[in-house]
Amino acid sequence: MFMTDVDIRKSYEKLREKYSNLPEYDVMNINFELEYLDSDNLLCKTIRRRMNERLIFFCRVLEGILYPQNQINMYESGFFDEEKKNELSKFYRKLMILERKSLLLDVSCNEKEDINHIIELFNSWPEFKKIMSEVVIKLQEIWKSEGKTEDNRGYFG
Repeated sequence: MFMTDVDIRKSYEKLREKYSNLPEYDVMNINFELEYLDSDNLLCKTIRRRMNERLIFFCRVLEGILYPQNQINMYESGFFDEEKKNELSKFYRKLMILERKSLLLDVSCNEKEDINHIIELFNSWPEFKKIMSEVVIKLQEIWKSEGKTEDNRGYFG
C-alpha cells in the first residue's frame, strides 16, 4: 500500500518528538522527497537510505569527471582543469566517507546512529547542493558550447 504524504509526515513528526534536532519535515521532503516513501516502517533507516541515494547520484556525476570511462565522460572531463579536478576530488572524498558511513549503518541497525547521520548529512546538504549545481552548470555549458573550445577536446588519450 502506498503511504500518503500525511502518513509519512505524521510518522516523521513522531520521530522529531523523540529526536528534536531532526530537520523540519517540509525541508527534508523538498530535498529528499520523503512523501514518496511507501512505508513508515523503519522510517529513520529509510530516510537515511533515501539521502544516501542522492549522495550516490552526486558521486556518479563526479566519477564521470574524475575517472572517465566512456567518450562522453572523457569529453566532459577535458573541460575541467587539474585544479578544479583536485577540488572535486576532495569533495568526492567527503561524499564517499558519508556514503560508506551509511553503508556501515546498514549493518549496525541503530536508530540513534541513523538519526545522527541524517542530521550530519542534512547539515552538509546546502554546501553539497551548491558545489553540484556549479558542476552541473559547467557540464551544461560544455554541451551548449558546440565544440567552441580553445584547444582540441577531440583526443581522449
